[in-house]
Amino acid sequence: MNDFEECICAALRGEVRPWSLGPDAVGRLVDFALLHGVLPLLGFALRQQGFEAWPNAVRDACMSAARREAVIELARRAEVMRVLGVLGTAGVTPIILKGSALAYQFYPSPVLRTRSDTDLLVAPRQRRAANAALDLAGYRCLDGVDDDYIQHESAWESTNSTGLTHLIDLHWSTNNALILARLLEYDELAARAVPVPALGPYARAAAPADALFFACIHRAGHAYAPLYLDGAEHDARDRLIWLYDVHLLVSAMSTDALEEFSGRAAERRAKSICLHALREASKRFGTIIPQQIVSALEPDGSPEPSARYLNGNRLRLLADNLAAMDSWADRLRWALQLAMPPAAHMRRKYAGASLRWLPLLYLRRAFNGLARLTTSSEWGR
Repeated sequence: MNDFEECICAALRGEVRPWSLGPDAVGRLVDFALLHGVLPLLGFALRQQGFEAWPNAVRDACMSAARREAVIELARRAEVMRVLGVLGTAGVTPIILKGSALAYQFYPSPVLRTRSDTDLLVAPRQRRAANAALDLAGYRCLDGVDDDYIQHESAWESTNSTGLTHLIDLHWSTNNALILARLLEYDELAARAVPVPALGPYARAAAPADALFFACIHRAGHAYAPLYLDGAEHDARDRLIWLYDVHLLVSAMSTDALEEFSGRAAERRAKSICLHALREASKRFGTIIPQQIVSALEPDGSPEPSARYLNGNRLRLLADNLAAMDSWADRLRWALQLAMPPAAHMRRKYAGASLRWLPLLYLRRAFNGLARLTTSSEWGR
């Protein structure tokens, strides 16, 4: 951990240390907290313990971020309830994933769980009905991709009369990587889903054991998938807000729920990525992990394909995902889309680039892809 991370994590643990980074470090710490999605959360922690130990500029940045998130959340909540109603009326039963679900279940206030969109998971068989319902709700699809092998989600956007933009990320798989997606699928999540009353009668989220398992899978998927914020690429492997999600989930779950989680991880051969996430959360936030859960997740020598996200490389992961497909026709279509993704996918990834540069963008993608093929993850080393 660097100095900024150590200061922030200590504050989130309730251990506010006197400011020792110097006056010039304030802006960089605020930027670091913004990148990691924890600036309002940091402000909440500092307010609980008193702001006196830190510069006023940090306090002002935290409070400003919290006010901004509060305004956005007020509008977002109403919009999410509206969209869920439209989907429900159309017979679509989505599961709310990630930040929007956790914000209303585990955080002291939903304002503290920053997020740029609302993630909804639908059954693959409900994709077309979900697309039609979102279109009816006034959303437009930013991808324009109907059959995409390399990205199992589509982004939808709507702007209200006040100029506030709402984003819906519609998923029909729990992960873009096939190895990880098959660890947890819609039908089993739906069978165990729990209501989220604060988001209306149609709101359902993953049960706690599933939510924790999904959080670990999602984090592993970012071993080689960067986070894009404001058009810039960032390493997201240890993003603090995702580890804080893990911390809150573990801290709130009963022993029975934690044992259900560890049993599912063992059954699906995903113990390594789950134990790694729990340990990284504990390292930063002091998460208390019962010893029987640690023991249940310890490696037993059995091979786990998902563990390659901790200590594999891109070339091996590509081969593993290729082997996991059901037919050679699927493998061929996947390879073609990986090499030459649809233009809509390229426009989304390189937002703002002119269409006339599309051939050069494909070349850039190919060059970067080849350069990264042998890159290994440093997580498990």
